[in-house]
Amino acid sequence: MQTKKNKKNLLIPLVVIIVLISVLGVILWKENILDLFKPYPYALTRIDNFPAVVETSNKVTDKKRLVVSSQEEFDKVISELLSDKSKLNLPSVDFSKNRVVIAATETNETTGYSVKISSVIKDEQNKKLNTIVTFTKPGETCINEEKPNVAIDIVTIEKNDFEVTFDRETKTKECAAK
Repeated sequence: MQTKKNKKNLLIPLVVIIVLISVLGVILWKENILDLFKPYPYALTRIDNFPAVVETSNKVTDKKRLVVSSQEEFDKVISELLSDKSKLNLPSVDFSKNRVVIAATETNETTGYSVKISSVIKDEQNKKLNTIVTFTKPGETCINEEKPNVAIDIVTIEKNDFEVTFDRETKTKECAAK
């Protein structure tokens, strides 16, 4: 008789433990706590008025994905991209503490294109910052104005010795049903 009572006494704590583990598992899954074990986003500072699409008469033939560490480099890149820098409110950057990440399209002959630095993922083990750049192009249903322009995004990141790499994702934005 005594052993049946001991089994009942052990069964209740066992059921309680199983229920607690199940509840904890659901909470972790629902709150995405497990994402903490994945590479995590790196702090980037978005610049006011960016991303932007700026009219230009410059003929930019290559997409730009680069990291700039000095004011001189920054001015040179902006001059290559834009014929009139006064159209943008360019940031003042403390290059002793920060680096600038720039993503830009080649010259687009029509409107409807955009580019955005979506995130920067820190890979501590490999000492890399993986930058995700989202490029959006107009779909077949869009009617776009013919106007030479460059889509550009600029963010700042803290200065460090990590290598910055770029991954591109392309999206198509449809405007209306045919």
